[in-house]
Amino acid sequence: MEAARIALLFGHHVMLAEAAPNLGGMLSHAKRLPKLQAIGDIGIWLESELYRLSADVRLSTYMDVADVIAEAPDVVIVATGSQPTNPRDILQVADPATKVMISPNARVITSFDLFSDRGKDLGRTAMVFDDVGHYEAIGCCEELIGRGLEVTYVTRHLMFAPAIEVTGRAQAALRRLYSAGRFRVVTQAELIAIDDDHSEIRQIFGRHSEAIPAETVVIVAFRQSENELWHALRGRFEQLHLVGDAVSPRDLQPAIREGHLAARAIV
Repeated sequence: MEAARIALLFGHHVMLAEAAPNLGGMLSHAKRLPKLQAIGDIGIWLESELYRLSADVRLSTYMDVADVIAEAPDVVIVATGSQPTNPRDILQVADPATKVMISPNARVITSFDLFSDRGKDLGRTAMVFDDVGHYEAIGCCEELIGRGLEVTYVTRHLMFAPAIEVTGRAQAALRRLYSAGRFRVVTQAELIAIDDDHSEIRQIFGRHSEAIPAETVVIVAFRQSENELWHALRGRFEQLHLVGDAVSPRDLQPAIREGHLAARAIV
């Protein structure tokens, strides 16, 4: 959206194809997390600017290589984003060589699954395994506690949500979580196995495992870039850009910056 906005301001005709029925991508998911609704405001503003500047916005429009070529554009900016890693294929950063043994009947989900079906029965106990250390895992803990579950937060990191600790948001979240329900934090740990009603964890530098009650396990892991379209289009267009999570999954601000700079680079 930022790339389209800047290109429009420079006088270019812009067609924005969005595979989903709404604009926003990962932002549409992030704003569903508890206490994070305001992050969606930038998306609302960007969308309104696109329509004000008369962009050709096509929703629910998936485009493959042939579709892009058929449009005969002078410039292509690929912002195809990222997708969550299959939670059953998790490779832990602290110990990527160890395969987590997961029971076929275990309920193992991503944050996307958690927030897409808020009416689903998740049991009475849950574990949130956080391999990233950002707000996503906090939102999952708050959602689960809000549904009445006992929650254990497990992470490889030295502390709770280290990526946002400097902002003070992690400390505020801990106050809410401890006061709202039964909540526990386990740091410097790795997953060993996930069963139907509990998970086995172990301290990263330890030898003994511990059973954590968990009828539901939410895996918060790094997402996978979706950039196959960009690879397929390479060599077909002189001006071809890749931006956002399709380059590497990370925060909102770098994605907006890349979109901005890609549009400014059009010649």
